[in-house]
Amino acid sequence: MECRAIGVPVDVRSKKPNNSGRKRISVELSEVARIPLHKRTTIRSLAEELGIKKSTLHRWFREGELRRHSSSLKPYLKEANKNVRLRWCLSMLDQHTLPNDPKFIEMEYIIHSDEKWFNASKKRETYYLLPDEEDPHRTVQNKNSIEKVMLYSGVAKPRFDASGNCTFDGKLGVWPFVRKVSY
Repeated sequence: MECRAIGVPVDVRSKKPNNSGRKRISVELSEVARIPLHKRTTIRSLAEELGIKKSTLHRWFREGELRRHSSSLKPYLKEANKNVRLRWCLSMLDQHTLPNDPKFIEMEYIIHSDEKWFNASKKRETYYLLPDEEDPHRTVQNKNSIEKVMLYSGVAKPRFDASGNCTFDGKLGVWPFVRKVSY
């Protein structure tokens, strides 16, 4: 190739075709399965473990090479717990409608009281997995092992007058049950 004066074309045959642009980093997708689940809960942490950019992971999601899975914490129910739940459901059936046409009892004058638990740690964890990788299954023996705050609440069926105006919205209240612990 010769250098010539400005304005005169230069021979371009010496430029190598298909050898320009950014160089792709080759990563085996099987490496994703070797990364522990707790290190692939976010796109940022997975990209850091693989040594690639987040945009590459986004492209893999778009192309279907990776998928997102949300794993909920499941209660571990013993047979006794299952039987108690079933007995409670059966107690809500109206005895006059059994056995031919079972219906639930009217809940006009029933107050529902329940405790609401708010966990300090996440109950749902998101993992990024390969399409053929098995979903993680997480259970706990006792949910009390997770730090939490309890709120007690009471609700009832709303009441309306003859003209359709709400006289009682059904909300009785929410009360916190908190114990301060000094460390």
